[in-house]
Amino acid sequence: MSLSTALNAAVSSLKLIQEGIGISSNNIANISTPGYIKQSVNQTAVVAGGVGQGVEITSISASVDAQLLRSMRDQSSDLGKSIVLETYFD
Repeated sequence: MSLSTALNAAVSSLKLIQEGIGISSNNIANISTPGYIKQSVNQTAVVAGGVGQGVEITSISASVDAQLLRSMRDQSSDLGKSIVLETYFD
C-alpha cells in the first residue's frame, strides 16, 4: 500500500465520520420536534484489486419505529371515534 493510498483511505474515513457526527447532532437537536424521524449513515468499504481504498457513504436512511407509528394511528382513530360520539350525543 502506497502512502497516497493510505492517505486517501484516511481522508475518506474522516469525511464519513464528519458526516456521521453531523447526522447525529441533527438527530439530537431535533429529538423533541414532532414528526422528526431519526436518520443514520450507511457505509461500504471501497476495495480495488484486493486493497482497501477507504469507505464511502452509500445512503442516509431514516428509521421509523413501526410500533410507535401503529400506536399513534390507533390513538388518533380512537380520538376521532370519541369526537363523533360526543357530537352525536350532544
